[in-house]
Amino acid sequence: GQKIVPPNKIARETAEMGGSINVGTGTDSTNVTGEILSEFDAKFVNLMADVILNPNFKAEDLERLRANKLRNLAVSGTQAGTQAWRKFREIVFPNHPYGQIDPTVDEVKGYTLDDIKDFYNTNYGAARTNLYVVGKFNTIAVKAAIAQAFGAMKKGTPSTRNVPQIQAKRSLTAIDRPDSPQSTIYLGMPAPNPADADYPKFVVMDSILGGAFGSRITANIRENKGYTYSPGSFAWTRYKTGYWVQNADVTTQFTGASIKEILFEINRMRTEPVPAAELQGIKNYLVGLYVLQNSTRFGVIGQLENMNYNELPKTSIDNYVKDISAVTAEDVQNMAKKYLTEDKMAIVVVGDLKKVSEQLKPYEK
Repeated sequence: GQKIVPPNKIARETAEMGGSINVGTGTDSTNVTGEILSEFDAKFVNLMADVILNPNFKAEDLERLRANKLRNLAVSGTQAGTQAWRKFREIVFPNHPYGQIDPTVDEVKGYTLDDIKDFYNTNYGAARTNLYVVGKFNTIAVKAAIAQAFGAMKKGTPSTRNVPQIQAKRSLTAIDRPDSPQSTIYLGMPAPNPADADYPKFVVMDSILGGAFGSRITANIRENKGYTYSPGSFAWTRYKTGYWVQNADVTTQFTGASIKEILFEINRMRTEPVPAAELQGIKNYLVGLYVLQNSTRFGVIGQLENMNYNELPKTSIDNYVKDISAVTAEDVQNMAKKYLTEDKMAIVVVGDLKKVSEQLKPYEK
């Protein structure tokens, strides 16, 4: 168990404080998060420090988690969305960790307890840690609790910045999924990252094109033609890295037609100015969403974390609304011209190749 609270009692302890504690990992970071009633803030700091600084790695826990991961890999490997996203990332980020969304079965089977301990000792230290506290609390008491609980945390080594070389060339990859009634499409090209001056303008452009529910691509292939139920686009961003992605699960017989309409909307964005009313509507939506997200404690922490991770200036949080509001129709069109170029576009389709191969021929290299 932990030094203060045994693992099997951590959830109960935090519940008694009126909250919860969670640990999650991503492509670049591990997050230990929690929320409790303010009266327990110092006590919770001690509990969180114990979880972070005094892990108790046990062989039986490794075997349990190994079995869970192997089951998850077996299930996700049969899902079209996972197959498409996995291949898409392999193509876009070759020879980089971003190109592998999951460990292989052999990798999972090969992990040892020493591997886990070595990873922890190498990567978890004060030099790589940011600590955020948001809410109503006694500042002096919480700072004192943090200093006491985390004061002995080893410094460790600074975080590394492994910026990938993006594969920016036209490609079409088709993966067979026999008898599938749908095809899963992933399509995209390099995009700006949050530290780029173009990023706010690109966000507006993406929202108009495919990112918002009422976007052009959604209206075209969902509302007007009924090819799909839930298409969507987004900017997949990491440190100094950005990629625009449009995905959709479409009825098999409309696979080629769906790609055609997506490309039609991209080309229209490049060649026609966005009407003033459409532009203003999206900007209002983005500003409102930003304000709403930052009205929560975790929303504020998310903004601070994003600022630190992407090495943004402290003014970036306050300037976001102003930057979005300043985007013009010309800016939107220029973003499409600059970034949404078909010669850098990767397309991945997972579906019944007996039925879709002929439909995909117009989009081959």
